[in-house]
Amino acid sequence: MNRFSKLILIMALLIMGVLLFWTNLSAFYPEDVQKLIRTKSCDKCQLDDAVIKDAQLENASLERAMLYNADLSWSFLSSANLSRALLEKANLSWANISFSTGDGTNFKDADMRFINAGSANLEGANLVGADLRWANFKSSNLIGANLESSKSQSVDFRMSNFHRANLRKGNFENANFNMARNLLSAYREGAVFDHAVWFDGRICKKDSTGDCR
Repeated sequence: MNRFSKLILIMALLIMGVLLFWTNLSAFYPEDVQKLIRTKSCDKCQLDDAVIKDAQLENASLERAMLYNADLSWSFLSSANLSRALLEKANLSWANISFSTGDGTNFKDADMRFINAGSANLEGANLVGADLRWANFKSSNLIGANLESSKSQSVDFRMSNFHRANLRKGNFENANFNMARNLLSAYREGAVFDHAVWFDGRICKKDSTGDCR
């Protein structure tokens, strides 16, 4: 084998090694899934891309867990600790995270359609680009949460706290903000509120951008 062929072989092996390294780095550990199901405690666990559908995880602890692109659809996570967990691009559709703690949690671009997040503490949570359509966020704590560019049509936000939340460029058409707190302190530039129920019970008119008109 000449020097050029050896060089090509070495480069190919290096590339394969790098690809295998990143694949293993992003893959979840099956033992972590079993630990979570068995003990309901898996803080800082590596669960990226894991399939944990329809799981009974009430009061589970997943603080700082890595759940990128994980499938938690239909799972019951009421009163769970999700603080600072990474749930970016995760599937949480039809899941129940009511009364859970998710302060500082990253839900960026997550599928959260029909989720029950009633009375959840989501202070400072990242919900940028998340799909929240038809979800229940009634009485939730959204202080400082980032909902920029979120799909929030027909969401129940009644009695939720929006103090300094970022709603910029989000779509809140037909959402219900009745009796929501501190909505006027939220950043609302470019947000769509067409036909939404405002905190004072008014129905917002069409072309209500940035405010209820």
